[in-house]
Amino acid sequence: MDLVYPHGSKVICASLDAIEVQNGDDVLARRCRSGLYETTLKRLHINKAGRRMLLPQSSRPEHQEPLPLDDPGVDEVEIIGVVVAEFRIRPRPKVKPPRS
Repeated sequence: MDLVYPHGSKVICASLDAIEVQNGDDVLARRCRSGLYETTLKRLHINKAGRRMLLPQSSRPEHQEPLPLDDPGVDEVEIIGVVVAEFRIRPRPKVKPPRS
């Protein structure tokens, strides 16, 4: 999601108890592959047929593959939160000290 949240960004997620997931939301997803869990941020896309996919918003080629939510036999994937806010630390310009 580096195209949306640059390196160093922090996001605040609401649990699914507190908010309803909608098409186009940025979501926190948990994926299980071979017994190993990972969490990731993706954009939820629901097509006209109702199929749900998690779409990456990344500049990195290795993170371009959409992640299906409803396909049996594919990695176990679940949405565990919805991004409701982001925070970025603003870098301060480097200033040369005044000459004495």
